[in-house]
Amino acid sequence: MLGWGMFVAILMGGLVVLICTFMGGMWLVSLTDLIQFILMTLEIFFIMLPIGLASVDGWDGMTKALPDVYMRLDNIGYDTIIAFFLLFFLGLIIGQDIWQRVFTARDNKIARRDTIIAGIYCLLYATATAMIGMVATVKFVGLDDPQMAFATTAANIRPVGLTGLVLAGTLSA
Repeated sequence: MLGWGMFVAILMGGLVVLICTFMGGMWLVSLTDLIQFILMTLEIFFIMLPIGLASVDGWDGMTKALPDVYMRLDNIGYDTIIAFFLLFFLGLIIGQDIWQRVFTARDNKIARRDTIIAGIYCLLYATATAMIGMVATVKFVGLDDPQMAFATTAANIRPVGLTGLVLAGTLSA
């Protein structure tokens, strides 16, 4: 966005995060997590998903346009599902960012409750983003790079006035 090279952009972004974290500590990290959560929730659940589904004539229009295999949970194969589970589960279970939040909870009850709520939210978020990918499959037939499904959908279906909010939510993630 600023015309910087990848190395300079990563360096500057990392420097901002480092300075902010040193200045604000865990409290600032928690506040930025809250802001990111709000932006991501607004973007996915209240902008991208409803507008995306409306652009393909709703759930019924989308499911009629997609092959039946898209509605099967085992579409990618059990070996891939197991590999993804192991990769993400084992990677996340040791993630210091998660443990940091658990250990800074006011008490065990809050830590347990909020971890369960976060897990449920993650499942809903993953489902919503998968549905946005399905919208992209219907709306942008022949999309060369599946990794560009979200960005292509965001760039082409939302009203221009929401560009800043979508961009902020995407960048915060």
